[in-house]
Amino acid sequence: MQTINNSFNERISVFPKFVIIFLALIGCIITINQVFNFGIFNFYPVSNSFLYLLIAFFQPISFLIFPFSKSSKNKILISDILAAISIFLIGIYFSINSENILSNGWDIDAPLLPTILSLILIVLSLESLRRTGGIIIFFIALFFSLYPIFADHMPGALWGNMYTFKEAARAHSMGLDSLIGIPMRVAGSLLIGFLVYGIILAETGGGKFFINIAESLMGKYRGGPAKVAILASGFFGMLSGSPTSNVITSGSLTIPAMKKAGYSGRYAAAIEACASTGGVLMPPVMGTVAFIMASFLNLPYAEILLAALIPGAIFYIALIIQTDLYAAKNKLLGMNAKDIPQLYPTLINGFPFIISFVSLVWLIVSAKLESEAPFIASILLVFILLLINFNKIKLNQWLNIIVKIGEIIARIVSLLSGIGVIIGAMSLTGVGTSLSRELVFLAGGDLFMILTFGAIASLVLGIGMTVSACYIFLAIVLAPAIIQGGIDPLAAHLYVLYWGVLSFITPPVAIAAITASSISKTSALKTGFLSMRLGSILFFLPILFVFDSSMLMQGNTTDILMAVLIAIFAIIIISASFEGYIYKLGNINKIIRVIFFISGVLILLPNLTSKYIGLIILIITTILLLLTKLKNK
Repeated sequence: MQTINNSFNERISVFPKFVIIFLALIGCIITINQVFNFGIFNFYPVSNSFLYLLIAFFQPISFLIFPFSKSSKNKILISDILAAISIFLIGIYFSINSENILSNGWDIDAPLLPTILSLILIVLSLESLRRTGGIIIFFIALFFSLYPIFADHMPGALWGNMYTFKEAARAHSMGLDSLIGIPMRVAGSLLIGFLVYGIILAETGGGKFFINIAESLMGKYRGGPAKVAILASGFFGMLSGSPTSNVITSGSLTIPAMKKAGYSGRYAAAIEACASTGGVLMPPVMGTVAFIMASFLNLPYAEILLAALIPGAIFYIALIIQTDLYAAKNKLLGMNAKDIPQLYPTLINGFPFIISFVSLVWLIVSAKLESEAPFIASILLVFILLLINFNKIKLNQWLNIIVKIGEIIARIVSLLSGIGVIIGAMSLTGVGTSLSRELVFLAGGDLFMILTFGAIASLVLGIGMTVSACYIFLAIVLAPAIIQGGIDPLAAHLYVLYWGVLSFITPPVAIAAITASSISKTSALKTGFLSMRLGSILFFLPILFVFDSSMLMQGNTTDILMAVLIAIFAIIIISASFEGYIYKLGNINKIIRVIFFISGVLILLPNLTSKYIGLIILIITTILLLLTKLKNK
């Protein structure tokens, strides 16, 4: 069993711990009741009532676990307790009065008490956002929470409908488009279940199992530790949805292993940063984004997964190819045979995780039970573990898992309710629509310019924001403009997501790379530039699937297969240019590297003429290179 992160153990004593367990358990039971429509105790809450209950049971946990400041990180303050009690009671109050809110229009005009409670709820929600999401997203949400008050004084496309202070507070807290808007609805209907499954899987040994699988499959090959890091970090990044936290969790193991195998500290850190960042682009979980995207586009969750599969897989193939070329050039070996787990025993020992994961995918893709799937898979996993490890997993370990579930869901609910405020402000003022319209106007309706503006804006807005927050903001402001340019809506949403994610490995911020560099003890800036180079395929993939729908699993099988094979071939050529090494031919000089890069990019671009030109350049260059190598022999 893996050790649970007890970073808050000094802060949480026995009584607060059991309060957290109680809140997390009741919150999960309420969610299960809603998802499966069980009607426990004949309880069938309407949508907004259910969402207020999520706030009531999960957001208090954020005040108990996450400190007000660094000086109080080892103790719970009276103010923390008061905040937790207050948001719990306010959530219960609004849940009880949910029908009054809807039928009497309290979001527009409400009695004094709910108006006051609306203001308190917004303040407490923003504070929980600050504690869980950081100061940058807090100030962004704070600005947008107040935006309706002065929107009528803003110039041009920033002008919007004006609301008084009380009207804004009521609309944010009791309206259906702000605090309990799309992000919270996604959390209640889909996200919580997947968080529960991911935590149970990781904390009961699933994490170690998937690392062992990666070692069994990749460990013996040259540069094995790097390939293990790519697979393992990609998997955990997919579940966690946070590149930075994933770097901290998996990087502490993978980076030292890569350095020990002969990779430079900078290269090891860059690989870890890229692998952790790519996890949010990889099905079947994609962090939290897949659920939100499905809600925005009103598409089945399974359709999002299928569309994202090829681009996500190609990114990881590109990472593996680059690390393999690096290992070949530097004559790096695989792991010691005695350190590599045997595949068959590993699969046998990990069968509970395999069964649950396969069940999860089948329930999503075939049974179309997106909301119910993670809960069923979680129950199946727990049942099997209890059956075969009845005496090995102690009660206290299960209680710690519940605490972990409470911590993670509290963080996500706090983040998504805060992000909801941003969306709410744009909806109330109409600024989201006007900004999108202004972007189309500035681009003169030219699709290339719209995509360029969208890429730059996505990259900039991704700085300092969580992946889900960045995507939601871009989905409202930028995606509609790209769709107006004639791009498929799903491709447009994936486009802004990919460019937003790039900020995690692109200097000057490159927060995932900076975090990894602190583990490897290397230059943050140099690590950032190297991670940008290793993850450079992310700059090309959005262009590919925007103009070639076969990259999103759309079209006939032949077109899809050809698109994938051509992309992989181009990636090999581009990777060779980066690493200065090509299979069978060995080291290549700087001039050949530049030519390879140009030809690889031309082959990769979704244009038949450019592909032919790139291929001709590549063939001529390769022939000349072969002749030179033979002559030198």
